[in-house]
Amino acid sequence: MEDATDAIAAFNNLLSDVLKNWAKEEDRVIGYVTLSPPITFDHPDGGFTEDWAVVEILPSLISKLNFIGNAIDLGSVEVDELTAWMYPHNANPHSFEYPGDRLLRFFGTVPDEEMYKPDSKTKDQDNDPVIMVLKNGNTTGLTVGRLNTIRAFTRTYFKNEPGKMAKGIAVLPRTSKSSPFSEKGDSGSVVVDGKGRVCGILTGGDGATDVSDCTFVTSINFIVKRLRAHGIQANIFPMSTNI
Repeated sequence: MEDATDAIAAFNNLLSDVLKNWAKEEDRVIGYVTLSPPITFDHPDGGFTEDWAVVEILPSLISKLNFIGNAIDLGSVEVDELTAWMYPHNANPHSFEYPGDRLLRFFGTVPDEEMYKPDSKTKDQDNDPVIMVLKNGNTTGLTVGRLNTIRAFTRTYFKNEPGKMAKGIAVLPRTSKSSPFSEKGDSGSVVVDGKGRVCGILTGGDGATDVSDCTFVTSINFIVKRLRAHGIQANIFPMSTNI
């Protein structure tokens, strides 16, 4: 009863704050899209799908006291269960440590060369080289998948236009019996490894079936390069001092 009473009080405070500060639609704007290049398949610089946008966040609406940078909330899965998911093979070297505040902060990026050829010492349950990765998507929430040596090539068709091929980094489900790594609505989720290194941005998938599922990821290194081509020096590891 005490917990319920505390929760009711907290929700009442939240409701009061929402009605006071966020009731009007114009008061809910925290930023603006400043750049959104046309979607391009098989981009000349690497063959990936170019599908991204830049949003300028208004600093006055971000509290430095609460800003912790880019991170993934791991709290929806128990510590022991998530740790077991991240270590499918007992012989794998240490690569994941559950953070005390359950927030896995981003730290660095995974080079394309490593994503194309994962360390042979880190294996999945089938003894294949792998990078275990996580994402927290809008549809499926927190999931763990396997990024291995498989490359994805998809052909996309527009009406009255020839099909265009695009390259992607493939992420498979954690096991053949686990749920899909992603579903429709998860596009745009960031994919990271167990150390918090960014692999890329989720751009699509082939759709889950009874026997297969594959998620497509665009390399973060390609995205940073494309941002730089537009004159933007991206900081994907912002701290409160940067806002």
